[in-house]
Parts: sequence; C-alpha cells; structure tokens
Amino acid sequence: MVLSGCGTYDGSDPHEAVLTLLALDRAGARVLIAAPDLAVPAVTDHQRGREDPYERRSVLSESARLARGAVTPLSAVKLSTVDALIIPGGYGAVKVLSDHTAEGRGMKVLPELQALLEDAHARRVPIGCACTAVMVVARALGPRGVTLTVGTDPVLAGDLESFGARHRPSGPRDIVVDRENRVVSTAAYLSATRLADLAEGLQRMVQATLELV
Repeated sequence: MVLSGCGTYDGSDPHEAVLTLLALDRAGARVLIAAPDLAVPAVTDHQRGREDPYERRSVLSESARLARGAVTPLSAVKLSTVDALIIPGGYGAVKVLSDHTAEGRGMKVLPELQALLEDAHARRVPIGCACTAVMVVARALGPRGVTLTVGTDPVLAGDLESFGARHRPSGPRDIVVDRENRVVSTAAYLSATRLADLAEGLQRMVQATLELV
C-alpha cells in the first residue's frame, strides 16, 4: 500500500488509509506499506485548514504515523515481491504522489510511482485506488484506456478523460472494476459523506482487487 504522508490536506487521508488496512487484514493479506522519501511540499495546519509556511515535515516520517513505524521507501519496493498495489486517497495523492493540484491536466506522477504503476500494468499486477489516488492511476495508465471512477465530479472526470482514461460515474459505496487492465477504483471521500459508506466502498475495492490476484 502506497501512502503520501498523514493528513487529508497534505498526505494520505487517515480514514481511508486505516479502513483500507482493516479491509486488507480482514482478507488475510500481509501488507507492505511504502511512501516516497521526500519533504512534504506544503504542510497544512489541519485545525485551521491552511498551509503553514514555517513547518517542515518528511513524507516518509509522516506515513510512518499511519504505518505505526513500519514504512518502506517507495524506491525500495520490488514489484516481484508483491501481489497487488493499493493507493488510498487524500490530497497527498495530488500534491505528493503527483502535482495535479498545481498543474491540473498538465500533471505528472512522481517518477518512481509512475514506473511502479507501469511495471504493475505490464506484469498484470492488480491495482486498487481510491479518491484522489484515482487521478494518479488515470495519469499513469490513461493511455492504456483504463476505466476508473471519481464519483460524479465533472471537473475531475474531465481531467481523467483528458489523460486517455474512461470515466464511469458511481456512488459512495460503489466500485468500478476494469478487468482487462486489472484496476479497481472507488470514489471514497469524493462521494462519501458518512464513514459507513466510505468503509463499504473501500472494503469492496480491496476485495475486488485481491480477487484479481
């Protein structure tokens, strides 16, 4: 599972990350948690909802908060040792794992993650993604015609399709399974307003991803 820090506004969303881990544990999976070893581009004060220009944090160290210390640098992940990739959402996906927030349709994916996603697709390793992380997968694999969902957000859907991906509208508990490309997505907090709906969508995403292994 790939994290992008800890905190919905500048890293992985804690609810999505923990509920995804719970779903993986219920499925009996052993989880390797990885994150890029770089600085958080802009730390956000989550109480005030604004960036703190004086705060400096590490994406790897912040991700270790969710991983309870056991986090591997993303550059050290060997795809030959894993059966599936899963990326929960949070604004870290579009600020750390990619620059979608700043660049929109001109976004680029973090090179080490771009390479990992391309390699996973080539090796037929299943990929699960949620919320804003869907945009990362769309940018990396859009030219392959992958089908994904960002719920009913017309702006994100338009960006997604500009990358060559296909969008399918969905509700908060829904998932979209692209069996040909072996990718599963759920809108998560792009649609969900209740924790129960979020948990159901993530549970279904994890289950469908593991069924493709």
